[in-house]
Amino acid sequence: MAAYGSLLDSLTVIVACDLSEPKTAGNVRLVPTAGGNRIVNFLRSIRLGRRFAKSEKFDLVVVQDPLFGGFAGWRVARAARAKLLVSVYGTNVFDPLWKRLAWKNRLLKFLAAFILARADAIQTDGFETEADLRKRYGDRVFWKPIVPENIEEYRELPRRTTPGEFKVLFIARMLPQKNVRFLVDVMDRLRKQPLQKKISFTVVGDGPDKKFLDGQVARRGLAPFVSLVSRCTRQELPGLYSTHDVFILTSRFEGFPRVFMEAAATGLPIVTTRVSGVTNVIEDGTSGFVAEQSDLEGFVGKVARLAGDDALALGFSSKIRADFWKRYSFAVTIERQKVIFDYLRGR
Repeated sequence: MAAYGSLLDSLTVIVACDLSEPKTAGNVRLVPTAGGNRIVNFLRSIRLGRRFAKSEKFDLVVVQDPLFGGFAGWRVARAARAKLLVSVYGTNVFDPLWKRLAWKNRLLKFLAAFILARADAIQTDGFETEADLRKRYGDRVFWKPIVPENIEEYRELPRRTTPGEFKVLFIARMLPQKNVRFLVDVMDRLRKQPLQKKISFTVVGDGPDKKFLDGQVARRGLAPFVSLVSRCTRQELPGLYSTHDVFILTSRFEGFPRVFMEAAATGLPIVTTRVSGVTNVIEDGTSGFVAEQSDLEGFVGKVARLAGDDALALGFSSKIRADFWKRYSFAVTIERQKVIFDYLRGR
């Protein structure tokens, strides 16, 4: 937060958490909602924001999503007569696959469209999402990646693969969005492929679809090939990326997945379904592979190709790592934020 605070005269952050008292460091103030649940946190964020608007002068309200957080921010911005900056990190609400996943998403799309139409600026991290939003909202839309503050830990990390083995890594929350059924099909097909290397899978994550995953792994006889890890610490993640041969993602939709950045930063080739964020880090066929949605044979074939061609895998590894570090750093995040703030100052 201090880096963002350096761009501003003051920064007040209303946080949905259970801290009992506000905390201040320099010109940054963290104010907890202490609500205990989402509904109470939502209502308290509006009340706190409107209270500050009466007692202090705010020039800008920033929200982290165009949905309920966006609605709360819009109400506060109106009360403060301030400008509104809306973040679209994660799913693009206009993605047809997201809208089809649940009936409530169709309703949420209208809320998001209402908020985005009233934004003075919009910031997003996925190239595909940026392009789509620009068609709708023009030059108010800006690309700004959220690069993890600890990304430098990945820069010099050596790759430590095991000869004769091909290790596949998947990291995600186990949600319908991640298409866990497709993941299981991929693993089942790959372990039956006539590969020259011993294949294994590490699947990291927890969530509503974890029970389905566990059952399918047992039912299909995948247990000898699959290591299921419900949780791992941030400190353990770099080691996971550096000891595997490929990262796979089977999602139906995304924004710009953090896992893409982490994999690319360590030089881990990626095979993924076509989702937003792909072109941020992958050049299809030279630093990774992109399969179309539901193309099981294509997805499996691309992973098998990497498993059978060490030179190809090494080339992908070198390119994805070099390309990532040319484009991304935490400093880039702050630079892009400054561009957006300067635009709003002049608006």
